[in-house]
Amino acid sequence: MKFTIFHSPDPDDAFMFAPLQLGLIEAPFEIEHKIMDIQTLNELTLKGETDVSAISFHAYPYVKDKYFLLTTGASVGDGYGPLIVSKKEDLKEIQEIAVPGNLTTAYLVLQIFMKKIDWHPKVKFMRFDEILPAVSEGKVESGLLIHEGQINYKKYNVNPMVDLGAWWKDRKGTILPLGGLVLSRRLEKYKDEIKEILKRSFEYALKHPEPCLEFAKKYARNLSDEENRKFVSMYVNKWTIDLGEEGKKAVEDLLKEAKELGIINKDIKIDWV
Repeated sequence: MKFTIFHSPDPDDAFMFAPLQLGLIEAPFEIEHKIMDIQTLNELTLKGETDVSAISFHAYPYVKDKYFLLTTGASVGDGYGPLIVSKKEDLKEIQEIAVPGNLTTAYLVLQIFMKKIDWHPKVKFMRFDEILPAVSEGKVESGLLIHEGQINYKKYNVNPMVDLGAWWKDRKGTILPLGGLVLSRRLEKYKDEIKEILKRSFEYALKHPEPCLEFAKKYARNLSDEENRKFVSMYVNKWTIDLGEEGKKAVEDLLKEAKELGIINKDIKIDWV
């Protein structure tokens, strides 16, 4: 049996899947890897065109008729997460913010944040890797950073305004779940075996980090080796191996609050594997 794993071009995803891609562990399946940015992955999964895919938790209610959500492979922020930056000093003065896709969890949490503090800037959608340079060059007033932007924003002469992961932790006392892996219902027969081989890859990477970090470096856009290691450690951790009951509840609570606020208008019940 052959299936394809779709994931993003980021050091944390590269690190997680390195044992499979480098042949460091054996797999009972033929596995292909396709790499695309998270908004594109969300859109492909909406169409049901992926087998196993990284996805924003925000997007899951819109694809649940076609996919299970795995308890392994998650990226969460524990007191850190998407970062609002600007060249301005006062958040309430900002009238425009660039965000990395309408189905990203970063945008979902931003919408919750905006409602809670009664802040209503104009939203502009941009590719995630274009946002930080655009803010630095004054093309947009502010931006919402995901991926490596959360680490290297200091190189771009911008001010950190709000860390939404820290804001979430202060409010809720929990981790902020950002992204996970979905499994097509077409592969339901193999769901347990696929989950197990993925989990083995993540466990191997954490136990034998050096070859996996070396592999991840090619995706570490403008990050030093030390920054690459830091970024990977932020988003590949015990929660990646398995969300457990606490992590699953954090995902469910995030979607529940978004539904109560009218941000999500779909059924939010999750079919976990």
